[in-house]
Amino acid sequence: MSRHRRGADFSKYLLGTGRWAVRFVMPQIRVKLRDIVDGMTMANDLMPAYLDQQTGRVFHVNEDDIAAAEDADSEVEDWQREIVEIVRAMEDASDRFVPLPEGSEIDGYGMMRDFVDTVKDDVMRARLEESIRGSGAFRRFKDATSRLGLANEWSAFRDERYLVVAKLWCEREGVEAE
Repeated sequence: MSRHRRGADFSKYLLGTGRWAVRFVMPQIRVKLRDIVDGMTMANDLMPAYLDQQTGRVFHVNEDDIAAAEDADSEVEDWQREIVEIVRAMEDASDRFVPLPEGSEIDGYGMMRDFVDTVKDDVMRARLEESIRGSGAFRRFKDATSRLGLANEWSAFRDERYLVVAKLWCEREGVEAE
């Protein structure tokens, strides 16, 4: 039986809830929830995602962007100019930019475990349960959902959960999303 019911508490997927402190909130601007979700799913330790509360845009910053922004004498390529300007603005107006949750702050393992609970076929469910045990669970789970023909179902399930997590994050950060 599935543990997913209408009105379930999806905040369990958002780890480290103590991190969400009261912060200065810019005047309200509407952001696209899909942009928040895309930013969250693509963010990682090497390329975090941020929300610019002034413009409503979500963007990622990597080490090369930071290095280019710090080197005032370097020539910046046209394609990199905008992000370098944003990185420089982050130093001057840090409250304007809100970091989005990244992989280490979202319980992807819990999402996989909950998805397994929704699979009605006993054999498929057992294979998925085996795939999430031990080191390398994320890769094995992805491979297993593909082999079992459940990749689309998993993707839809995960996307639905990320939407809920994004909504919770927006509420906690005082961000108005559409």
